[in-house]
Amino acid sequence: AELAAEAGLLVLQSGDRTLLNRYRAAVESRFGAYFAVGRAFVRAIGDPRVMKLAANYGLRPAPFLLGLSYGS
Repeated sequence: AELAAEAGLLVLQSGDRTLLNRYRAAVESRFGAYFAVGRAFVRAIGDPRVMKLAANYGLRPAPFLLGLSYGS
């Protein structure tokens, strides 16, 4: 959050939106591989084919939950 706040303040003070590119570079420098994995994950879940597979196979309710009744 600190990096984002600093980048936003810099842009607001200068009026130069191109300075936002520094934010990405700062995040990549600070978090390295975590940032790359996060970008790949976001790209993947943005693909409807991936989300269809996730919804069909990965987001199923656990079998024990199917027996629960919520009204009792």
